Formats: sequence, C-alpha cells, structure tokens
Amino acid sequence: MSNRSFAAACYDGGMEWKAKIEDGLRKVSQQLFDQRNANGHWTGELSSSALATATAVTAIAFYLEATGVEDQELQQQVDAGISWLVGQQNEDGGFGDTPLSHSNISTAMLAVASLHACGKAEQFTAEIERAQAYIDSKGGIAGLRTRYGNDKTFAVPILAHCAMAGILPWREVSALPFEAACVPQRFYNLMQLPVVSYAIPALVAIGQAKFVNDPPWDPVRKTIRRLCVEPSLRVLERMQPESGGFLEAVPLTSFVAMALVKCGRESHPVVEAGVEFLRESFRPSRGCGFQPQSFGGESGRLPLDAGVDVRSEQAIRSEGFQSLKSHGNPDDVTAGSRRYDEREDMQIAAAGSRNHEQGTWPIDTNLATWGTTLTVNALANDVDYFREQLSANKQTWKKCVDWILGCQTKNKHPFTGAQPGGFGWTDLSGSVPDADDTPGALIALRHFHDHADLWCEPDELSTMRAEIENSARAAVQWLLDLQNRDSGFPTFCTGWGKLPFDRSGSDITAHSIRGLIAWQDKFSDPKIQKSIDRGFRYLSKQQRPDGNWLPLWFGNQDTEDEINPWYGTAKVLLAYRDANLFDTEPARIGLEWIAGSQNEDGGWGGGKSLDWPTLHRTFRSEHSKPGDFGVLGTSSVEETALCTETLLHGVECDGLDQQTRQRLKIHATRGVQWLLDSIDLDCVSVHWPIGFYFAKLWYYEKMYPLVFATGALAKALKTISDSPQNDINQLHERDNPGGTRRNICC
Repeated sequence: MSNRSFAAACYDGGMEWKAKIEDGLRKVSQQLFDQRNANGHWTGELSSSALATATAVTAIAFYLEATGVEDQELQQQVDAGISWLVGQQNEDGGFGDTPLSHSNISTAMLAVASLHACGKAEQFTAEIERAQAYIDSKGGIAGLRTRYGNDKTFAVPILAHCAMAGILPWREVSALPFEAACVPQRFYNLMQLPVVSYAIPALVAIGQAKFVNDPPWDPVRKTIRRLCVEPSLRVLERMQPESGGFLEAVPLTSFVAMALVKCGRESHPVVEAGVEFLRESFRPSRGCGFQPQSFGGESGRLPLDAGVDVRSEQAIRSEGFQSLKSHGNPDDVTAGSRRYDEREDMQIAAAGSRNHEQGTWPIDTNLATWGTTLTVNALANDVDYFREQLSANKQTWKKCVDWILGCQTKNKHPFTGAQPGGFGWTDLSGSVPDADDTPGALIALRHFHDHADLWCEPDELSTMRAEIENSARAAVQWLLDLQNRDSGFPTFCTGWGKLPFDRSGSDITAHSIRGLIAWQDKFSDPKIQKSIDRGFRYLSKQQRPDGNWLPLWFGNQDTEDEINPWYGTAKVLLAYRDANLFDTEPARIGLEWIAGSQNEDGGWGGGKSLDWPTLHRTFRSEHSKPGDFGVLGTSSVEETALCTETLLHGVECDGLDQQTRQRLKIHATRGVQWLLDSIDLDCVSVHWPIGFYFAKLWYYEKMYPLVFATGALAKALKTISDSPQNDINQLHERDNPGGTRRNICC
C-alpha cells in the first residue's frame, strides 16, 4: 500500500472509517454466502493440479490399454488432460503443482512420464526435451531423492510411475515392504515404515509392482513377499472407501490403480473402483480460478467468445507473471480459437493461464468440513454480525449444524484405525479424522451452541444443545488421546514420528489447544488443562529465535525452503489469545515479529511471483474496474488477512502496555486498509498457492482469501472504531515530544 493510500485512510473520520470496514465485511462475506450450497454448508473448490492430472491420465491410459475396454468418455478425459497439462509447462521447462506454482522436479518428472505413458511422446517431443533439461538441472533422480530425504512416500511412487511408463529401469525404484500391511494396524507405528501413516495403499500397490517387475534375489524375502501378496491386497480392499478414492486424493488413487494394472490386476475391484473415482473427479470445463464479480457483467460470466487454445496461450512464470504468448494481441482476452457451449461454466482460469483449466483433476475432491468451519469461525469474530447472520437464515444454519455433526466419525476408521469422535476435512467416505479439522469443528460447534437460540426452534433448543455437547465431548476425548509424547499434536496418528508429515506440528498443536479451550468450561476433566499445558510447552520449544513459528501444512513458494512463518505464527498466536496468554513472552515476541515483517505495501507474505499489476493485465476485460493495482504490492490476501486479524487480537489484550497496543493497532490498520483496497479493486477473491497437501504438494483453495479476509474485517469492525490517525498522532507525540504532528506510516 502506498503512503498516499494509508494517509488518506488516516484522515477519514472515525465513523467513516468504521463504515468502510463494515461495507468491506459485507461485500466479502456476501461472496462467501453466494458460495454456500443448498445444504447450508460450503464445499469450496481446490485448484486444478498438474500433478494430479499427470497421474490420473496415466492410470486411466494403462487401464484402457490393459483391459481393451472402449470407453470413449475415459479416453476423452485422457486426451483433455494431456492437452491441459502441456499448456501448463513453465518457461524454465518444468511444471508446477498448480497453474500459479513454480516448477518442481516431482511434477516435471510425472508430466514427462504421463506423456510417454499415454503415447504422446512423439507429438510433444519439444516439450519433453525442455522438461528433461529442467529435470537434469535439478539433479535428476538424485535430485528427487534429495528433495524427499528418507521419506519414500512420494519419491518411490514418482520413480515407479516413470518405470511403468518405460522411461526408467525398475532397479531405480526402491522396494517397499508391502508385507508390513499384513501386520495388525495397531502395530504400524512401531515398524518404522519408510512411508507416512496415510500411505499404506501406496506401500501395498507400488511395493507389489516393484516385486512383480523386479523381484528380489533373496529367496527368503521373495518367498515371504509372495505369500503376502493376497493378504495385503485384502488390506487394500478394506481400506478403500465407498467413493473409490483413497483419502479422496487423485494422486494416491492413481498410483494405486496404475501399479495394480502393471501387476496384471487390471480387473481387480480396487482398480475398477479407483478408475471410477477418477472418472467422477474429472473437471470437464469447470475452473478454479480468479473470478472478480465485475467480470462478465452482473452474471459474473466471461463472454462466450473468450475461449483460448491451451497450446498457444501458456503462462510464462519464471520471475513472477510475465506476458502471455498468444496469437495476436497478448492483452486481448478473446484471443484464440476455442469456443465453449453457453451452458458451460465460463470461469476465468487461474492467473497465468486463460484456458479455464479444462480437462483437469484437483489434488483432492474438496475440503468441505475445513472450509465450512473456517467460515463459521471467521464470521464469529464479530459476535453482533454473526448473530445477525444466524437470525436472518435460521433454516439454512440449522442445516449447516446438522451437516457438521454428521461429519463426525462414529466408528473406528478403516484407513488409519482412528477411534470414533474425530472430524475429517470432508463429509465424503475417503476422508480421515485429523487434528486440524477436529478442533475447527469444535470451535464452530461452540459458536452454534452458545447462539442456538437464534437458529433453533424453542422446543428443540435443549435437545439440540445436548446433541452438540455430546459431539464435542467425543471430539475432545479424541484429541486428548492423539497427543504425542513430545506434547505436540500430530495430524492423524499418534506415535508416528519418523517422517515430517507424521510428526507433531505447531499449527496442528495450536489449533488442537483452541479446540480444547473452547469446551473446557463445559467438561470438568482435569486432563483437558493438562493437555493444554503440555501443548504450550511444545509450542514454546518450537518458536524460532526470531519469534515466529512454522506450520506443517502451509508454505510460501517465494521464501527460502518454502516456509510460511506468517501463517504459522498467526495461527499459533490465536491459541495464546484463547488461553489469555497474549502477555507472555512467547506471544509478545510473536506479535512483534508479525508487526516487524509487514511489507512496505501494508500487507504480509506473498513474494516476487505475486505481481498484482501484471495479474490484473492478465485478466482485464471491458468489465474490469480501473485502479492502481500497484498499491497491493506483492502481498497475498490470505497472509495479510491472517496477520491483520492476529494483531487486532493483540490490540484488545489488556495485558500488553498501551504503547505496544497502539503500535500493533497501526500495523493492523495498514493491513485493514490493504484488504479494503483489494476489495475496491475486485482482487480480494484472488487466491494463491499457500496450502500443502500430502508430501508437500501445493494447492490453493478459492475460499481461503474470502474466509481469511472475512475473519480479519469482522475483527476490525469490533476492534477499530476510531480514525487510525488518532493512534498515529499519539505514537508520534511519544516519540517526538512537542514536535509537529504529521502523517506517518510505520
């Protein structure tokens, strides 16, 4: 944000400033409400994934070839997927996980393998040569192994994919001990497996493919594994959910299906169900991309003549967004030759590629539970506004509560062996209970419990509250049982501490603490406080010397080592807030770190690959609003909103001295103004890849910027009621006694 923009905000009167915040909140939250489905909750939409698309087309192609089935729909999906995939190649020759992601060796290797597997190598010789050059520049096979270290969860399936495509000898693929799946599930964590807890299906399928195509020379090991083939397949069948998708994940399901096909088991029920899952997961024309409300007129649709050719209009993304390659004027959004049927959803594709992401697969089906509880908890940052929304739509919110309650696992989970009580990321059968969605649900249910009089009929009030309390009691117990010996909370299973994504995480631990705190006053169990205390001891040890915390499941592609301290620190500090520990040393240092890491534009996070002026040029049309997009600098909506909200909580902390609170308020106010600018420029819905899926695979979710901005503005509406210039004047008077007051930007 420019000094001009912030100074202008500072001159606004208090009531005008508050009105701007309220107007911004209503605009952003309305976009969220527009995305709510008929059942009262939010499904969200994950980014299309080059990685998922590469694995899916290979699995389907292998299946069609092995079975000889003439399935026109599946073949069309393969062809469309390949066309889209080729269009995602970056200028450096590599491929990124999403259309907004930097290249990485994993996705590049999978893309090359898929072109070979689908018989497209001759057609795309030049693309393959460019991709191979990128792969070689990253160290080839050795570089891939270095990327994942001792974790074979993803490295081995990638190499196996290449071997199955015929471009790599099987000897380069490490053997996986699939016989370990025959051991009772409760002992898995004791076996020091080379894959994470949620990768047992890959362990079995890829392990068997290696065994069939490159058996061990050791006769004892060969005999043991031969005897374990059928029993481990039965384990695989028991783990496969009704949807056919393991974890609802396209890559994992694809790896399993293609591996079993290459074992000669193309007609196995696991393969059949997996291929059907891939069929249903395909996105024929829907795109998860930037779609400002002003685009396409009031309907929000792109004009029907806005089609493009995916092969001629790739995004060039080496150092941020650059111009598009196109036939004709690169600024003409109607360039190209493809036309779409008017019945199809004409969303604008993700930044850097205007191909509507046609012919793609997402990394996972959806994060419905996660997105819904995040939305509820964001709205509840301003209790008055939240109550207003509950009162306005009682039946819809009742459906939402019922749906959340229905997401809770009621039986022992076949995939991880988790006990009943937890919540997964979606209501679909492939979801697994985890320690991020469970506390999210606990916090949301507490909000609904406390305000049940607004959405529940009087004669059902006591029954409904009792049902919510019973659900919460089971979820709290589930969290208590999950805590690790290091006092932190893992994501899925306790005791799996060998590999990074199985270990305790700061973001997971902080969220679990918040979930426990939300219900502590209702359940008189001393174990809850003991668990909370242990959790904070873990967090204090995880705080880095400069004051921040790193999350397990979120990153920033423009930072060294792809870490995201803004997300991690903001989320951890909310646990300190909920426990009334904002005045402790770890929290004070964390708040100072957030304030001190604010970008010059007034936002947080982002980086060189997030260039708003160029992003706007990529998507501008006759319907776009003019504006100074340079005021947004290089910050992201998601990270700016999270940091702003956290500082606003600090402003309310009576335990902090007045000068500290004033300074935090000034930094927070700059963040609020940045968000308001993004709303004015129709950019608040622009998402960025900050999410990590399993094995550090990037994704973005279209709900994240709207949810996080809603949370920040709801908190601002409650916290900031006067002109920010008042605080700036007080701070200036303190630093310059008797000096002339002036507009400053800290």
